[in-house]
Amino acid sequence: MFTMKNKKGILRGTIIVMMALLFFSIKADADELNAPKLLGLYTQTRSGGFTARITFKADEGNTCYIYRKPVGGHYIRIGKVTADDDVISFTDRKVPDGCDYIYTVRQRGLGIYNNRLSRYDHDGLRTIRGKTSVTTKVGNLNTRISWRGIKGADGYRIYRKMENGRFEYVGSVGKNSTTFTDVYSRTFPMYQKRQYLSYGCYLDTSSHTVSYAVRATLRSIDFDKISLSPYDKDGYYKLNAPVIVDFDQTSLDSGTLSFTSVPYANLYLVQLKYKEKGKTRYYSYASIYRTHEAYVDCQVPVRKGLDYCVRAFADRNGKTISARSRAFTLKYRNYSVHNILYIGDSITYGSPYKTDLNRYIFSYPWRVMELTGSNYYNAAIPGATMAYSPVSTAPFHRYRIVKDVIPRISLGTTPNAVPGLLEPNHNTFDKFDTVILYAGTNDYTDLIPIGDINSMDDKTYCGALNTALDAIEKASDKRVKDGRTPIKVIMPDLMYSDRCTSFEHRQDRFRTKNALGYTLTSYNKARNNVLKKYRRQGLHVYNFKTSSFVNEKNCPYTTADNLHMTKYTYEKMGDALTRYLVNTVWPD
Repeated sequence: MFTMKNKKGILRGTIIVMMALLFFSIKADADELNAPKLLGLYTQTRSGGFTARITFKADEGNTCYIYRKPVGGHYIRIGKVTADDDVISFTDRKVPDGCDYIYTVRQRGLGIYNNRLSRYDHDGLRTIRGKTSVTTKVGNLNTRISWRGIKGADGYRIYRKMENGRFEYVGSVGKNSTTFTDVYSRTFPMYQKRQYLSYGCYLDTSSHTVSYAVRATLRSIDFDKISLSPYDKDGYYKLNAPVIVDFDQTSLDSGTLSFTSVPYANLYLVQLKYKEKGKTRYYSYASIYRTHEAYVDCQVPVRKGLDYCVRAFADRNGKTISARSRAFTLKYRNYSVHNILYIGDSITYGSPYKTDLNRYIFSYPWRVMELTGSNYYNAAIPGATMAYSPVSTAPFHRYRIVKDVIPRISLGTTPNAVPGLLEPNHNTFDKFDTVILYAGTNDYTDLIPIGDINSMDDKTYCGALNTALDAIEKASDKRVKDGRTPIKVIMPDLMYSDRCTSFEHRQDRFRTKNALGYTLTSYNKARNNVLKKYRRQGLHVYNFKTSSFVNEKNCPYTTADNLHMTKYTYEKMGDALTRYLVNTVWPD
């Protein structure tokens, strides 16, 4: 029989057991309330200081408290946020100056235990205040990025954006590296390859602007959380220069100047360039603000003694940068009596600029016409060889200048080409006082034999050149009999090229032999020998040098695809050819 004393003992024991169970239950609940999972800390500069955004994962619905401490100090709570997403973020908009800080997060649970705080990541995430100073060297196949290292960083992340897009991660390097090569064919996603790259490899740097940013990193031992340094919001990019593409003189003292707009530019100054006391001066005639049009028109005065320039301005991370176009002059615009015939391939046609909007204006024939006022017909066909071959090594139909162009010009008809590619022609050779004959690059790639210097076999390079020059020589003789000036023939050197079938790699065609054992230099020498032969026969033949426009050193920057020139190089060649025509070919 139990006594009252026994009952009290049993009750006391029951209470003790229940309290113990409650204690362990609460402890188990606290154990289950894990520390939020820290993911990243992203520091960024702001006016007068820094901001820091921490990202983490926590249990949905819990209140999360953010803590901050100076390195070596104690944590204090600086804010809170509700866990309502898979990844939660909090931005500390006023990070104190003076030192780096460490951030961590605790969460408060729901239910009857909501007064309990979770554990927390004691190591936290540390800020990196240093900012990299980035420079780039942009080529058509890749960009070489360099930056100043940051003390304490364990590595660097590289980001790229195209024009008005957003920054995208492209690669990482370790703490001892301060350079990175961005190879476009490997890092561009497919949609960007289709939008920006030719052949999946080449970026035309004269038409597109690429920006880069580099962020220093601090990562945890298991690499599951990371801290990133600030970066310049615009990244580092080079501002392209405008290209003056047209000058339409509407009256004796006024005209319309047209130029290309460039990415990032927010202001254009149309300037008159002149000399004063031996120094070059620029007078800003008109201001034009940001435009979304591809080409910009501006009314300007006609000043025969002055040159025209357009200077573009942009803001890059709070600093103003600028780029000025090549000068455009009217001093040669009195050669409208001259008619020029251009014969060649894609380089003379103006590739890679084949759209209806710009199919002419970025070719050197157009530039010469704009500067001199001369008339011209461009019979150049992309992919054409000088010589004929019944078999092509290309996966497309090759046109042959000796068969598709020379006979048709002799008859005064339009050359045989892709429908709509060339303008209609009704003039025979003798209607042109100047002929630019520039072809041979595709003969090298299509394995055309060079042949004998005196051969008329149009299946060889020399034979095709002889056939063409013979037709021009006969037309020149006809002009002289009619009392007109003889035809002047300019034969430019074949342009340096690094283009090869793998595309991603450079391959010097001047030294690399084709399957017949010829280099592009071999074709250049054959061209020189044929030129000299016809010069001795009395034909007015001139050799125009091209090595200053494209060479082994500058090919990645002066060409859009290691073969075809950028719009800036076409412009430069057009300027040089204009001076050559005016000073060397046309004076007599």
